[in-house]
Amino acid sequence: MDTGTRISDIRFVLPDAPRGRKTCGDPRCAHYDEGAVIHKVVISEATTRIVFKRLFGYDIGSYQSGGNYMKWKWAVLLSALMLFLAACGADMVEDFNYTDHRGEQLSKEDLEGTPWLATFVFTNCETVCPPMTFNMADLQKEMEAQGLSDYKIVAFSVDPKEDTPEKMREYLSHYPIPDESKWHLLTGYSQDEISEFATENFKSLVKNDPNSDQVIHGTSFYLVDRQGEVVGNYDGFEQVPTAEIIEDMQGLAQ
Repeated sequence: MDTGTRISDIRFVLPDAPRGRKTCGDPRCAHYDEGAVIHKVVISEATTRIVFKRLFGYDIGSYQSGGNYMKWKWAVLLSALMLFLAACGADMVEDFNYTDHRGEQLSKEDLEGTPWLATFVFTNCETVCPPMTFNMADLQKEMEAQGLSDYKIVAFSVDPKEDTPEKMREYLSHYPIPDESKWHLLTGYSQDEISEFATENFKSLVKNDPNSDQVIHGTSFYLVDRQGEVVGNYDGFEQVPTAEIIEDMQGLAQ
């Protein structure tokens, strides 16, 4: 990453940020700084340190991942490291066979012939996952209104040790899902496996925070075509391009 890299197109959550905090009752509100400039990123075995030139209009120092006193830092780390992944990953999703929230197996082969939307969440997430799941439910509502019926929604847990099928069923029950039969929340793999899977197939970061029970992960929605190729990558957190996603899905149906 070059000195002076700007992250104006990368959004990150700052639930406890000391500067630039917004007040909003909607859980989908977030905090991001379009003027943030990264100086460098230093990665070690235990931590990853982001050195900013500027954040929220202030010249600041470095911030290290982990630590309850600054819970928002893991999300800043996510935003910066996503830049490293832009050139990584494959277009064709590799074979997988995992357990969904119903306790049933779902494989890539099961999805062949059907377009599907993919994302990454976990049930104990304190920041981005609830608004992302609300957004996916809203997107599905609009998809149904537009007459789309041939699709699946696949959410990979990034905390598979904790996310049992029972916990994922309970998690999903809190959201206004128009058609739950279309959803598959997946678990049944190791943390290392999902980290590698997310990076190699979706150019997405998954990383444990060693000092908390949270997991760093991306906030995109991905569109996968009938052959298993990733053909769309969209903001799933703050400004979901609903019309664009539906148009792209309609194109796959033709």
